[in-house]
Amino acid sequence: MNSIRNHLFVAIVLICCACSENKSEKKIPVPKEEIALFTPYEQMQNAQIYLDKTLAFNTDSIPSDTLFFIPLNSCDKCIDLILNSLLANEFSGAIVFGGNIKDKPIFEKQYKALMQKHTCLVDENYVMYKYDLDIYGPTLLIRSGKSPLVAHLDFTNWKDVLKELRWK
Repeated sequence: MNSIRNHLFVAIVLICCACSENKSEKKIPVPKEEIALFTPYEQMQNAQIYLDKTLAFNTDSIPSDTLFFIPLNSCDKCIDLILNSLLANEFSGAIVFGGNIKDKPIFEKQYKALMQKHTCLVDENYVMYKYDLDIYGPTLLIRSGKSPLVAHLDFTNWKDVLKELRWK
């Protein structure tokens, strides 16, 4: 019986020691790595070929250097945020929809409103994926001269994008 008590006592002491915090050690907070919202876009030449050949679209025909790529097979929450923001703000660029709206009827009302309000292009067969565009989800592309920029969008960074664009 004493042997069991001794083992139990040792076990309790070890557990308490293991769980107690060493006060002499100062914990240094690990800085979070800052991830740039916009990064250089290396596939601009492929994007230009895709727009010209597949969609017969000349980007010089729009007053802005901004293109939104919205593959309808991506995150529904992300698409909803972006479509609502595009409807609520002034936008002079172009929107490229990938896929068929019939596959995503929940966005049909927003889609139709955007088609009337903005320059919209539709790639029903997702040909964009054949051009090595590095676009697999909602993406904002800004063709700023020789240094185009890209932001891969989702609901976690959308507020930052809104601030950057000065949108509501």
